[in-house]
Amino acid sequence: MARWPLLLFALAMLAVGAVGWFVVHPGPRPSPVVAGATAPSVPVPAAQLPPAASPVPPSFDIVRVTPEGHAVIAGRAAPSAEVTLRDNGAVIGSVQADQQGQFVFVPAAPLPTGGSELTLTARGPDGTETAAAAPVVVLVPGPPVATAAGAPPPGPALAVLVPPNAAPRVLQTPADSERQHGQLGLDVVDYDDHGNIRFAGSAPPGATVRLYVDNAMVGNAVTAPDGRWTLTPREDAIAPGAHQLRVDALATGGRVIARIELPFQRETLTSQAVPADRFVVQPGHSLWRIARRVYGSGVRYTVIYQANRDQIRDPDLIYPGQVFKLPGAAPPAATGSMPTPSASKSR
Repeated sequence: MARWPLLLFALAMLAVGAVGWFVVHPGPRPSPVVAGATAPSVPVPAAQLPPAASPVPPSFDIVRVTPEGHAVIAGRAAPSAEVTLRDNGAVIGSVQADQQGQFVFVPAAPLPTGGSELTLTARGPDGTETAAAAPVVVLVPGPPVATAAGAPPPGPALAVLVPPNAAPRVLQTPADSERQHGQLGLDVVDYDDHGNIRFAGSAPPGATVRLYVDNAMVGNAVTAPDGRWTLTPREDAIAPGAHQLRVDALATGGRVIARIELPFQRETLTSQAVPADRFVVQPGHSLWRIARRVYGSGVRYTVIYQANRDQIRDPDLIYPGQVFKLPGAAPPAATGSMPTPSASKSR
């Protein structure tokens, strides 16, 4: 028992010695802070600063146009930004985005019959102005008119988002009124700025779409939640000339749930893919409907036929992917990336 007081005494002496050591050998002490004084600022290296927020460019989400040209346009921009819509460069109106950055715009006047290129710009609360990355090309057939016997009536309007570096995205197609949501469809055959061919259409959301050319697979695409798919095959996957195209929609496990087959023709284009006086034939096109869109009268299909005799052997047989010259056509009503609706034969 006598050892416990000695042990406690030894521990107490160690504690006192430790305190004495810290008192005799103090470490570095912080500088005293004077009340009311401001600590000197230390510059932060630029590399450690958080990056400035980039302006949010406006974008199209929905474009709905009646055959008469009455439109409803919705999209997104920076919250509270002033969004301006232009048709072929001319301002047709402005609207303010809400706090979530969403906007809906209804033009006061209908869009004109023929081709229109819609573009967006947005001015934020701080005055910064940004432009949409992609325009929307709209083809308005105009109100129904009397047509010649056997000529197909004008179809609904068409709206296509045309990104600079991706396949076009169809926002409204005449087939939308006939095709149920989720059905397989091929809506666009297009060429990019380097002459590469691109395809776009619809299918069940989440389905795999597989393209075959002359029974050889050239690529797969996964359908987005909105039911749209796009595919750009390798540059050397499709040789110039006439081919048979097959589009399959595949369910989980690879089972084919829908199929489309049609002839098409791959053209050889320069780096300036499609000049303003050229027209890319789309699925379901006819010379009659192309002439009605471009010249205002279907009977003028003979103008296109005569200008493209080297490609058209039979006026009733034209193929998606063909690029026709359009004599006397004024842009933008006939730009190459404007697919239009029509019947499968011209007359």
